[in-house]
This record gives sequence, C-alpha cells and structure tokens, in this order.
Amino acid sequence: MPPCLDQLRPAVAKLAPTVQSIASGLEITWPNEPENVRRVIEEFLQPRHRHYQVDKDPFPPHLCHLTIRAWEAVQHALDGNETATQVIFDEINSALEEVDRMSFPGEEVAQRRLLALEAERNDLRDSLAKRETGLPEISGRLPGVEAERNDLRGDLARCQAALSEVRAHLAQAKEKHVQLQASRDEVARLSAVAERKLKLADDQISSLNNAVEGLNGRISSMLASRSWQITAPPRVLQRWILGR
Repeated sequence: MPPCLDQLRPAVAKLAPTVQSIASGLEITWPNEPENVRRVIEEFLQPRHRHYQVDKDPFPPHLCHLTIRAWEAVQHALDGNETATQVIFDEINSALEEVDRMSFPGEEVAQRRLLALEAERNDLRDSLAKRETGLPEISGRLPGVEAERNDLRGDLARCQAALSEVRAHLAQAKEKHVQLQASRDEVARLSAVAERKLKLADDQISSLNNAVEGLNGRISSMLASRSWQITAPPRVLQRWILGR
C-alpha cells in the first residue's frame, strides 16, 4: 500500500481532530464550531450529497458508475494494486474527456454569450458615465425647467378657467336656443290661428259683400220701379210734415 494513502487512514477516521489541526496550523478561527454547523447542515443536505460512512449507514444511496469506479480505484490503491488503480483512473479520465468534448459546443455558446454580456455591460457603463457627466448640466437647467413647468401650470389653469366660462356661455346659449325654439313654435301656432281667423273673416266679408250687392240690387230695382216713382210725392210730403 502506498505510504501517502496509509497516512490518510487516521485523518479520515477522525475527521474533527483533523479539521481542528488544519485550522490551528493555518491560524484559522472558525466562526462556528464544526459540530454545531454539522447539525444545521444535516437539516437541509440531501442524502445524495452526503459523504458515505459505512459505520453509520450500511445501505448507501445510489451512486453513479464513475463514482463507484473511483471508489474501486481507491480500494485497489489501499490494497497496493497500483496497476488496477491506474487502469480505472484512465477509464474515468477518458469518460471525463468525452464529457468535455460533448459539452464543448455548449461551452462555446456560453462563452460567446458571456462575451456579448460583457460588451453589453461595458456599453451600459459607458452610457452611465455619459449620463453622470451630463448630470451637472441637467442640474443647472433644472430650475429653469421648474419655472417653465410652473408657467405652463399657470397657463393651464387659466385655460381651464376660460374653458369653464365658455362652457357656461354655451349652456346659456343652449338654454336661450331652447327658449327661442319654443317661442318660434308659439309664433307659428299663433300665426296658424291668425291665418285661420283671417280666412274666416275673409269668408264673412265676402258673404257680407254678396249680401250688400244683393241689397243694392234690390234697392236699385225698387228705386227704378214705377211704384216707387208714383209714391215719390207722398214721401216728399211726409218728410216735409215730419220735418216741421
């Protein structure tokens, strides 16, 4: 068995003292004790992400083929069979190289995307720098813009007041229009009534004229008659007597 692997047995068997020894040698101060952290980690760590310990769990979770082969290589190394260990590691290395080869197109696409994002980020930084450069000028123009905005608000208020006044006049005009329409309808009604009365009066006048003409004709006939002429002297005498 290689000496380096033989020396790892006590380190793997007693992990906590090993961690403490490494921290002391590197002058590292842990903010939390490993035992306390372990209890917190065990609450959310999935079984497939845990280190398998045969003394605590005799039924390990399902492992992939490469993981099993890696453990077999370690076992061969612990047994001193370096040839079998090298063969297995070569097999694992070939599999990993094949994975890298198959994932290279996706990696290339991701790299191009990363470069595009970097360029976009640089453009955004340049744009932000230009905006920050123009910020003092904008700040200097801000009071003028505020004053212009206030003027526009005043103009808007005056326009709204004028619009309200125009709307009031329009309402009055509409009301007067309604009144005039009603008056025009009344005038039309009265005109129709007057026309009917005028036509009736014309008819009555025509009838009276006809009656007068008839009476005039009768009077003319009576005056032209012989009896009226014969009785003329008595009528004259009567008027003279009554006149006295």
